[in-house]
Amino acid sequence: MNLQEYVKYLICVMAVSLIPGCQGSTGVQAVGSRVGRGVLDLLFGRFRTCGGCVCGRSNRAGARFLGGEDTAAHEFPWLADVHVKSNTRVSGVLINDRFVLTAASQLIATTSPEVKISLGGYDRCHLDVSSMNISVDSIILYPEFTPKTNAHDLALIRLSRPIKFEKRVSPVCLPNPGSTYLGQVGTLLGWTRAEQSSKSCLPRKLGLPVLGASECLKSGVQPGDYQDDSGCIGVIGGKSILCQDDVGTAVMYRSYAGIYDLIGILSDKNVCDDESTHAGIYTRIGPHLDWILQMTKDACYCTKMLKFSFRINELKVVVGEHDLCRSDASTVIFSIERMIKHPEFNDINHHADVMLIRLNMRVTFNEFIRPICLPSFEAFVKTRKRAPAKCVQCKNSVERGSIIMKPSIFFIMGLLVVDEGLGKRWSYPRVDPDCECGTFAEDISIRIVGGTEVTPHSLPWVVAIFHLRRLHCGGALINNRYILTAGHCVKWIPNSEDLTVGIGMHNLHQRKIGQIVQISRVILHNNFYSDDLHDTDDIALLELKNPVKFTETIQPICLPAKGSEYTGQDVKVAGWGRVKSGGEASSVLQEATLKVMSYAQCKNTSLGNYITRSMTCAYNDGEDACQGDSGGPLLFQRNNSKFETIGIVSWGIGCALPELPGVYVRLMDYLDWIKWNTRDAIYCIDS
Repeated sequence: MNLQEYVKYLICVMAVSLIPGCQGSTGVQAVGSRVGRGVLDLLFGRFRTCGGCVCGRSNRAGARFLGGEDTAAHEFPWLADVHVKSNTRVSGVLINDRFVLTAASQLIATTSPEVKISLGGYDRCHLDVSSMNISVDSIILYPEFTPKTNAHDLALIRLSRPIKFEKRVSPVCLPNPGSTYLGQVGTLLGWTRAEQSSKSCLPRKLGLPVLGASECLKSGVQPGDYQDDSGCIGVIGGKSILCQDDVGTAVMYRSYAGIYDLIGILSDKNVCDDESTHAGIYTRIGPHLDWILQMTKDACYCTKMLKFSFRINELKVVVGEHDLCRSDASTVIFSIERMIKHPEFNDINHHADVMLIRLNMRVTFNEFIRPICLPSFEAFVKTRKRAPAKCVQCKNSVERGSIIMKPSIFFIMGLLVVDEGLGKRWSYPRVDPDCECGTFAEDISIRIVGGTEVTPHSLPWVVAIFHLRRLHCGGALINNRYILTAGHCVKWIPNSEDLTVGIGMHNLHQRKIGQIVQISRVILHNNFYSDDLHDTDDIALLELKNPVKFTETIQPICLPAKGSEYTGQDVKVAGWGRVKSGGEASSVLQEATLKVMSYAQCKNTSLGNYITRSMTCAYNDGEDACQGDSGGPLLFQRNNSKFETIGIVSWGIGCALPELPGVYVRLMDYLDWIKWNTRDAIYCIDS
C-alpha cells in the first residue's frame, strides 16, 4: 500500500458509515478486513482497556525451537480448555477478560450449563489444582457459520465472571486490521505428536509458513475444505500433523517485539493419518474482527505494547552530548511533544522503519548543537565526493555505504547499523604448531535421527552445552578458549553462569568421564534474528573461564577455508539430541550422514522463502539433526582424513521429514567474525 492508498484508506475508515461504496475501494476488503463499527472503535481507542496489562506476551523469552517441541509451563497463558459435559471437547483462546474464542463446529447444540472453561492449566493428563475452572454465561456462534462446509467456524464463549490476569492467565492480541500475514512465520499450537499421530499431554508448538490460497490447494487441501475465510499453515508436501484434539487452538504470529497476534483458530477439517500431506487449515480472524469486537463490547482489552515501549513522558532527547557517562555545559535535555511514525511503517517486515520526534521546544544552535542536512537530488547525483577513508573504514564483515558530502557539509543518507568491529585494530589469533585440529582417535561409525552411536571419543571436538545441568544444545571446540554454537542456544539465557560445557564426553550419564567447564562470557552475533521458524546470523561463541588442555579425548575442530565449496559432498552431524521428533534425548553421542545441497536446490524446497546465502542445507532420507542437537557442528572429512566444521545446526521443520532439509549456518561467511572475537585464543595448526 503506497502513501496515496494509505491516505485514501484512512479517509474511508473515518467515513465508512457515511460514504456508500467506500468499503473495499482501497483493496483492504480483498485482504480480509471488514471495516465496520468494531474496527473503527479499535482504531480510535473506544474500547475499554483493562489497564496495567499487555496482551500477547509469552512467559518464555526464547521463541525459536528446532522442528517443534512441548511448550514450557504456561508459555502461552491465553490457551484454554473447553470442557463439554466434563470432557475436553476443544481448545480455545482467551482474548480479553470475559471471552474465549474457539471453533463453532464443536459446540453445535451445546448449552451454556454444559460447558466449563479451564484457564492456567498445562498438563491435560494430570489435574492442576492451580488452574481456574469457570462456568459459562453464553455461547455465541458466528451467525454465518455453516456446519456443512465449516465456513466461519468461530464461536465466542462468554465467561460467567471477569478474569483477573496474572502470569499463568493473560490474553493474546487480536490481529492488525487488514493484515494477512501471508509469507510470514506462524506459530502453531496443538496436542498431537508427529509420530503415529499420538496424543500429547502437553501443548506443543511448531513454527510454519503462512500460505496463500494457491499454495494451500497445491499442498493437498481439497477445494471444498478451503473457504473464503480460510487460512493455511504448513509446507507443500509436508505431512499433516493436526488432529481432532487440535481443533480450536491458536495460529499466531510473533512480531519483532515478541508480542503474539492471534491470526487464526484451527478448524476440524484437519485429518491426521499416514496418508495426509496437506497443510493445516484454520479460520482467519481478520475477516471476523468486526464481529468479535462488537460482541465483546462489555469486556476490557489489554494493550498491544512493544516489549521495550515507553510512555512519551518517560523519554528524553539529549543533544550536545559527548560523554554519555557525564553531562557538561554543552548538554541540553528536551522532553518529547509528539512521535510521528512513517505512515507506511509495517511492524511485520519493518518496511519504512523511520520516525520523527517533535521536541517540546525549539533548539538553539551553537558550536556544539547543529542540524545535519537532508539529502537533495543534486547532493546525491552531482556531488560524488566521499568522506575520508578513516570515517568509513570498517571490518570486512560490515557492508560499507557512501557518505555524500560537499566541503564541510554533510548529508544524512540513511540510518546506519554497524558491526562491533568498527574502529578496532584487526589481529589474528595465535597458532600452536605442536597440536593439530580435526584429528580423531578412531574410525567413525556411520549415522541423531536415524543414526547410531558414535565410537566413544572419535569426535573429540563435539561438546554438550548444559543449562542448569540439563542438556541444552551442542557445540564445537575450535581452540583452547572458545566453543562455537548457535545464537538461538544462548539468546534467551538471562544468566550465562547457568551455562556449563561438557567436553571430552560420550555418555552424558557418565559425566565424570570428561570435564564440566564454566563459561566466562557469551558472544552473540550482532545481527542475530529469530522468529518461530528460523534464525538468521545464528552464531555465537562461548568463552571458557580457563584454557583447555588438549588430550586424546579433547581436541579442537578445524575451521573451513574461505571460498570452499561443499555442494554434493557427504557430511556428518553429531549430537545428543532426540533420536526422533518428540522423543527423548540420547545419552550417548549420535551421528548422521547427510549430503550438502546446492543453494538453488535448497531454495526450491518448501523452506526456500526463508533461505539466505549465509545458510547451508543438508539432507538424507530418515537422518537429520533434532531437538538438543542445535548448535552442534556440521562436519566434513577431508581427503587427508582430518575434519573441519562447515556449519552449525540452526533450524528446520520437524526431524528427518521427507523432502525437508536441515538448515545450518554457513561458516565460510563468518570466519572473520570468529577470528576477531577469538583473537586472544590459541589455535592448533591446520596442515
